Amino acid sequence: MSLSCGSLWFIDAGGVKIAESKPISSRYFSQNDRIEIADGLSCGEPVKAIAARIGKSYQSVYREISRNKKFDGTYQSWYAHNQAFLRRRRPKERVIETEFRLRNAIAGKLSSCWSPEQPSPPWWNERQD
Repeated sequence: MSLSCGSLWFIDAGGVKIAESKPISSRYFSQNDRIEIADGLSCGEPVKAIAARIGKSYQSVYREISRNKKFDGTYQSWYAHNQAFLRRRRPKERVIETEFRLRNAIAGKLSSCWSPEQPSPPWWNERQD
């Protein structure tokens, strides 16, 4: 197979998706945190020591290991980071698409020339006791 043909197949298949290197916020594990976890586990270091070194709670590190380990039970940083990235990108439904009463109320207010900030149906703000 020629290099150009292989390149076209690779591009048609979607190429390689590279997970972003920086987390959304500091409460998430970064790629560097996951590398520290993998290195510590491979050296036989206790999870509590690894957690102290990266500045996270040991419960979070245990959860990270159990959620993102490979099928054979090993923890590899690149695999864990990619799994977390794929879970984070799951599609979410918008509230306006699922709440028909809200959507109809907003459409009615907008059709009577209310500004987008004004529509708020009274039942939306009712307290649920």
